[in-house]
Amino acid sequence: MARSDDQITRLKDRIASYFIKAGGVFVLSAMMGILFFLIWVTYPLFKKVRVENGLTLSKVLVQNFIPDTTGLAAIATDAKHGVFLINLRQGSIISRSTKAPKLPWISVTPTNAAGQMLVVDSNRTIHIGTLKILKPRADMDPEKWIIEDQWIQGPRLSREIQQVFDFSASISYGLIESLNYTIATRSNRGVRFITFSVPADSMMGEQSTVQDILLPLDAMVRHGLFSDDGSRFFIVTQDGRLQVYSLSEGTQLLSEKKFDEPVQTISFLLGDRTLLVGGQRGSVSAVQWVRVKSRTGKEEYILDEYHRYPSLGRPILGFASSPRDKRFLAWTENDSYLAHATSEKVLWLKAKIESSYFLPNGKGLWIQSGSDLKELTIDDKHSEITLGTLTKPIQYEGYTAKEYVWQSSSATDDSEPKYSLIPLIFGTLKATLYSLIFAIPIAVLAAIYTSQFASLRWRNIIKPSIEMMAALPSVVLGFIGGLVIAPYFQKMSVSVFILLPVFFVVFLALTPLWLVVPATHRRRLSSGAEFLWCIPILITAYFVSIELTPLIETRYFSGNFVQHLLTHYDLKFDQRNSLVLGFVLGFAVIPLIYTISEDALSSVPRSLTSASLACGASQWQTAWRVVLPTASPGIFSGIMIGIGRAVGETMIVLMATGNTPIMDWSGFNGLRSLAANIAVEMPEAPLLGTHYRVLFLSALLLFIFTFILNTLAEIVSSNLRRKYESL
Repeated sequence: MARSDDQITRLKDRIASYFIKAGGVFVLSAMMGILFFLIWVTYPLFKKVRVENGLTLSKVLVQNFIPDTTGLAAIATDAKHGVFLINLRQGSIISRSTKAPKLPWISVTPTNAAGQMLVVDSNRTIHIGTLKILKPRADMDPEKWIIEDQWIQGPRLSREIQQVFDFSASISYGLIESLNYTIATRSNRGVRFITFSVPADSMMGEQSTVQDILLPLDAMVRHGLFSDDGSRFFIVTQDGRLQVYSLSEGTQLLSEKKFDEPVQTISFLLGDRTLLVGGQRGSVSAVQWVRVKSRTGKEEYILDEYHRYPSLGRPILGFASSPRDKRFLAWTENDSYLAHATSEKVLWLKAKIESSYFLPNGKGLWIQSGSDLKELTIDDKHSEITLGTLTKPIQYEGYTAKEYVWQSSSATDDSEPKYSLIPLIFGTLKATLYSLIFAIPIAVLAAIYTSQFASLRWRNIIKPSIEMMAALPSVVLGFIGGLVIAPYFQKMSVSVFILLPVFFVVFLALTPLWLVVPATHRRRLSSGAEFLWCIPILITAYFVSIELTPLIETRYFSGNFVQHLLTHYDLKFDQRNSLVLGFVLGFAVIPLIYTISEDALSSVPRSLTSASLACGASQWQTAWRVVLPTASPGIFSGIMIGIGRAVGETMIVLMATGNTPIMDWSGFNGLRSLAANIAVEMPEAPLLGTHYRVLFLSALLLFIFTFILNTLAEIVSSNLRRKYESL
């Protein structure tokens, strides 16, 4: 019978061991599955760009090319053949425009973002056309599509006009709305600006006014471009200078920049705020028109060269900018590359290009090579992401210096997203630091008191009460912190700061009253319940600090502590700041650190404490010199678990701070952590888009950080355990 019981026991042990092993394997498998999933989602961010050859249309030579969003057809223009619609799948001409100016044309300008182009006919008359494809009944058969074009006739150019550079369009609102056009041309005396306007409801009407302004220059003009609003004009001179002129009131030189080599050509990047500058020896750089403060404190605009790209070795002949992001194509007579303006990621195409046109979706482009029009498909979904843009300071468009910036969304389509993870990592570390500054002293000292000094009765009350704090939902703590504690702290910040020193002063001042307390009550309070004596002292100190606050603010802070910080130290006091976060998040971390530390301190063998006391050491000396070092592995493990809790906290960080991704150690402003950022932005991130994958990358960083933290904690705890296990 005994043997049968032993066999049953061994069978149960074996089954239990299998379940335990299976549970361990399941946990490890789940962790590895999470890790591999995070890697799988984030890996495409760092894949190499792929470019594949598509269709080739032979003997198709165009000067302007406007692909449709579907990629099935395109409007093409040529000085000899006018305006025609091409079937890009078959290479055939679908239809021609019957409204276009009479052929042949002298000059054709590139199409702007509004689908407008300028044509100069053989009589030197200006025509501005708006071109688009009309799809009857949304039919997807390109053979049934037609060109819908409207043309405005402008003034006639004089014989001295040698070249048309660019044109600008705007609308004047009044009793009669007018379309205003300014045309920049080159003459033998400089740049001539011809402005005319027509009624908005008369697309074929004659111009109502004509204005001719001459900008005399001492050097021949090579190229010129209007700004997005037409108020400025950028000029490249024959000797290689880049100049900016204001056209608001006459013509006024605003800025001039000389480069290391003469400038060959310029073109706008998406948004028309950054110029791509190509040199005569192959250099390529990005120059922005940005506002800065001068040494005198006045604001002024300058030409700021903020990005440089690999040299092509020969004169740059042209640029093509993507209509969806900050990518561009640069080419010479026998070489070219595709690059992202901000990340500076470069893909060499090694193709001979005479002109190039991006598809509207940015996923491909058409290049003119000789008499052939070739299609290139680009697989470059995350061109703005590199290790540099994620971890290094980057100078973005509109910024005057390199900065760490997280800004995943913007108000306009031409503003680029900014995905630097450093502000989020910084915010995570800052939140952890401020919470631990508050949590570690309270948790560890409370654990020492309850395990070494408190009576059994009070220990059985205090320990479960603190452990119950761990059951408080993070949302509740964050709600209390953001809506209760934060407003109070802003109003009574001085009283909060002086509460601790006032407590010690009041404690010392009221200590003589201990002698007045009857001996019977003193014996009760000295048997492990001494902390009760601190409660009335703390209450007294609180009211004293409130009474002292107006006096201190008036004497030292000009009557307003928050305003004093801003005016004297340039420190902005945000209501939801890191100090509030540290206080609230500390409440979430204290139960973890306290419970593990208290268990470790209580597990120290009584033989060690008894031996110390027998040798004449006081109870405090025993706790500090013997118990604390022996329990240090467990205390350290508790602190590490608390750090992990603080690093991964979401709702408290989200509700108790301003959730702003800034890098500042000041406790008076907010932060944004990795976990809170994922919670806020994941619902709005497009599936498998760049934003989506970067958020998963931040989750991967949290996973790796927690794994490394726990591993280091185990190593340190093991070393400490081996060090003190001989005691």
